Amino acid sequence: MNVKLQCKQCRHVIFENSADSLKTVHNEPVGDALHHYHSQTKCDNTIDDIWHLADTDLPEWMIETVDATGWMKGKLKCQRCSSNVGSFDFITGLKCPCKKFVIPPVHIVKSKVDFKM
Repeated sequence: MNVKLQCKQCRHVIFENSADSLKTVHNEPVGDALHHYHSQTKCDNTIDDIWHLADTDLPEWMIETVDATGWMKGKLKCQRCSSNVGSFDFITGLKCPCKKFVIPPVHIVKSKVDFKM
């Protein structure tokens, strides 16, 4: 199943790939749960409001953004309207409430994008 993520502000396509390229906070494929706006994680009933992307699944424009920072830390902005749609952190990473590291370190904020299957 393929998914297309669009900037909520201007509807520009920012990501188009297999739904399995999107991961939960525990690095599991989102897959069939993609139709849910928020999905439950395994830790303390917290809400996961971001999707994670492996650096191998990034579209070219995201790779260029990450390259420009030297694979450090930064924001992902829509190419058309410059709206913030996510971020990346290859330095410190993030932890979920269960104290596991979030892998991969690139994420898209669900409330900033629209998705289509």
